[in-house]
Amino acid sequence: MLTAAMGPDHRVTLLVRNHLANCRGRSGEFDAAVTELEELGRDQTRVLGVDDPDTVTTRYDIADRRGHMGQLVRTVADWTARHRLRPHPRRTIGTLRRQIDTPRCLPRNPM
Repeated sequence: MLTAAMGPDHRVTLLVRNHLANCRGRSGEFDAAVTELEELGRDQTRVLGVDDPDTVTTRYDIADRRGHMGQLVRTVADWTARHRLRPHPRRTIGTLRRQIDTPRCLPRNPM
């Protein structure tokens, strides 16, 4: 209904898709959540751009869900790739705290 009213590429529609996918992830449906988040990430990159805060948040969510699935190597690769995409790290500092935080599934203080 929201998609019909606002369109599939509207920022609010994309945000709701993120929330729905994350609800799946929190309920333990990690595979479905990652699939939905990956599709959303492609749409957000196309519509909003690669360094938009919502796109970056979705990439974080993908890495976090994969980490909960035990795919730590892929999680680290996603996390590293996300940071390489931002040419100016200070651009997003402060917009969303979790953009500069470590995914919850990774240790805060390695060794």
